[in-house]
Order: sequence, then structure tokens, then C-alpha cells
Amino acid sequence: NGADIWRTKVRILETLRRYEEAIECYDELIKISLEKRYLNGKADALNELGRFDEAKECFAKVKELEEKE
Repeated sequence: NGADIWRTKVRILETLRRYEEAIECYDELIKISLEKRYLNGKADALNELGRFDEAKECFAKVKELEEKE
């Protein structure tokens, strides 16, 4: 399925430390399914780029999802 392709691509990009492109993949995954693991992955990639405010927003969304569980 589409998510499998995006997950594979994001793993490769993170291994290559190509975080900007990995973030784009996470955005696609989040469109497919809003899951904590995708938000956490995106936040980690944002942190690697020093984009801490955006990372905090992702972590806040994770917390919101956890509260709804």
C-alpha cells in the first residue's frame, strides 16, 4: 500500500540524514493516517534540523492523540 512505500522512503532518507525530504514523507504518511509514530518521526527530523518550535508542535499533537486514547 501507499504507506509502506512512504515508510520505506523515510527510513532511507533518515539513514542518509536527508531530513528535509524525510519530513515531506512524514507529511504524506500523516495525510494517510494520523499516527503518533509519524508525528514523533517528523518531530525528530525537525529537531535534527534545529526547527525546535515545529518539533514542539508535533509533540503537542502526539500528546493530544494520547489523551484521546
